[in-house]
Amino acid sequence: DPAQGVAAETMLDVINELRAAGAEAMEIRGQEGGRQISVRVGVDTWVVGSPGALIVDSTALGPVYSVLAIGDPPTLAAAMNIPGGAMDSIERVGGTMVVEQS
Repeated sequence: DPAQGVAAETMLDVINELRAAGAEAMEIRGQEGGRQISVRVGVDTWVVGSPGALIVDSTALGPVYSVLAIGDPPTLAAAMNIPGGAMDSIERVGGTMVVEQS
């Protein structure tokens, strides 16, 4: 999110699309004070804040954001690439999304 345009709603879209694709576990990573912070995503996870300054489950996270999801790699990757979905939403606000499978 180099343009710091990823809003809370966009991050929630990413989380929900991964859940719908069968993600078994997720973690959101971001920066705070020059160090990397991680928050595990649960069923009651919430995201608020302004673009470039998200708060996930009471933990402040700044860009660069990454989301680690455990599940079937091809299915999760396809979910991120649905037209009008998560990747399009992030690119629309000046961010970039890279999907890595392992």
